[in-house]
Amino acid sequence: MNSQSAFPNLRNKDLITPERLTQLALGMLILLVAGIFIGGEAPGAGGLFIPPWDKVVHFFAFGTIGVLSGIAFPRIPLLLIWVLVVAVGAADEFHQIFIQGRQAGLDDLLADAVGGLAALPVISVLRTWWRLGKRD
Repeated sequence: MNSQSAFPNLRNKDLITPERLTQLALGMLILLVAGIFIGGEAPGAGGLFIPPWDKVVHFFAFGTIGVLSGIAFPRIPLLLIWVLVVAVGAADEFHQIFIQGRQAGLDDLLADAVGGLAALPVISVLRTWWRLGKRD
């Protein structure tokens, strides 16, 4: 096997640019939020995860929303990222009021908020890492 690249002038640094990373994160964020709202209307969606595991799913899903938001919008302050995550969680809970077989819950919103809070140090590390990498 030939060890030369098919694209000899293309380096790894060229593949992952800040613009591409923010675009990818934004696309994933849109898909995740759409999946939560659209998938949440499916019959039986409310029973996919039994308590307390449903709170773990909320934590990780909304933590992921936070991390993706922090990458997609690198200039937005961390506090505003958290407010955005909580707002999406509140919108999801409000949306569930109108879906047969689903119920809104403050416990779910709390799990969303804690997941968003846990995302903040991750975002901070990623942003610092990215800034340091751009100096090289």
